[in-house]
Amino acid sequence: MLKTKSTLKLRAKIFIVSLFSVVFSSSDVLGQCDTPMVLHDTMCSSGTANLTLNNTSGGIARWWDASSSGNLLHFGNVFQPNVTTSTTYYVDRVCGSDTSSLPGYSTTYSLYARGYWFIAPKDFYITGLKVPTDVSGTQNIDVMIVHDLSNDFTHPNKNITLLGRWRNVNSNDFIDTAIFIQSGDTIGILGTRGTNNSYASGPFTTTIDGVSTQIMRFGQQDDLINSLPENIGVWGVAYNNSGSIGRVVMRTLSTSSYDSSSRVAANVVVTGSSSYYDTTYITTSDTFTTPKGLVITASGTYADTISQSPCGDSLNVYIVSIEHKFFVDAGTSSNGSGLNWGSPFNTLNSALEAANSSNDKVEIWVKAGTYAPDNNGSTGRTSTFLLTNINTKLYGGFNGSESSRDQRDPANNRTVLSGDIGISGNSSDNCFHVLSIIDTRPVSGGEEPLDTSFVIDGFVISGANANGSSKN
Repeated sequence: MLKTKSTLKLRAKIFIVSLFSVVFSSSDVLGQCDTPMVLHDTMCSSGTANLTLNNTSGGIARWWDASSSGNLLHFGNVFQPNVTTSTTYYVDRVCGSDTSSLPGYSTTYSLYARGYWFIAPKDFYITGLKVPTDVSGTQNIDVMIVHDLSNDFTHPNKNITLLGRWRNVNSNDFIDTAIFIQSGDTIGILGTRGTNNSYASGPFTTTIDGVSTQIMRFGQQDDLINSLPENIGVWGVAYNNSGSIGRVVMRTLSTSSYDSSSRVAANVVVTGSSSYYDTTYITTSDTFTTPKGLVITASGTYADTISQSPCGDSLNVYIVSIEHKFFVDAGTSSNGSGLNWGSPFNTLNSALEAANSSNDKVEIWVKAGTYAPDNNGSTGRTSTFLLTNINTKLYGGFNGSESSRDQRDPANNRTVLSGDIGISGNSSDNCFHVLSIIDTRPVSGGEEPLDTSFVIDGFVISGANANGSSKN
């Protein structure tokens, strides 16, 4: 039996990837250490998060659990931690990675899993592993510390500490890893594509972080798909003895000699499906469009189901109050749309009829002049300016050019609501009431209106004669 260091050293992290491993890819050519740009993740419940970088060149990404110092969790452009609550990770880039050299490909061996073993010359990180593409299939790789290495394949050794495992990784690129290797440990690496080994002559002298290191034949007596080394054991040829090795390219990083960028936050937000309520006030010149395309043009309560998170559809309820604005100018000859000074209503009754057609918020701007009520063209004494939408605000004192209510001047732009509808100056034929406000809301039950106040401002109201013998 070939004896190696048997002391089991503590590892902060052991990364074991299941049979359907996520593929990580990165470049083997490193440039300037650019600051990472993170694509954050939102999840509806606990599980595997997906944090990725938007800029994937210029160094190797390192993921941490703190903004400074802390524990190194992972290398690579994609980090998929298991989370139960919202968590912030941190990522930076390091430059200065090395790729170990290997002997040239000689043949394909397809029966049992092969690789190589070596004694770590110093502390370092394995940041990536790759089985060369001169053989075909998905990648299967195991990395382990080997205690009491056997040099007899008929008596394999199961005394190992697994440092990393990947199965069925469908990629021609490196599998990003974050494996800390301690100086003096005996490290064994097995790697195949499918059941195919990329064979080469061994032993071979490679370089790890500038130190010449001999790699030697290593294997197990079955493939990696059907058997695990901790169950059937591993073996390796004695130091300096010949024997073919299975080629697995190893990308390494020194623990001390590198340049790095600053760390940036990477957020995982864990949230469930939820309903939220959004009260929006708009004018008729605008429309409110929900994220799913529902166009709202009238006041009311609207429900819109949209997909905005990985938690599925969220129900968004919009309580919308639309604020209309109507314009009135008695000096125009024809009745316009009432939506601006360029096309105003020419009677106040037209504006009030539009306001009374709903419970929407309404402002009515009235230009200076004298306005008398009528009932569909009739000027009898029961004629009145009728207001039933108590969400209406009636303003006088405009000259017809204002764009803001603050610009009006009621003192100089006298606006009169007059009940003198018959013989001028004779009150006997005046209307009973110039302005009538009737609250049509239910006495009890139902929803409260969006606004329970009305405004009459900037008018002179005169000429009523409520002398009838009955209610009017």
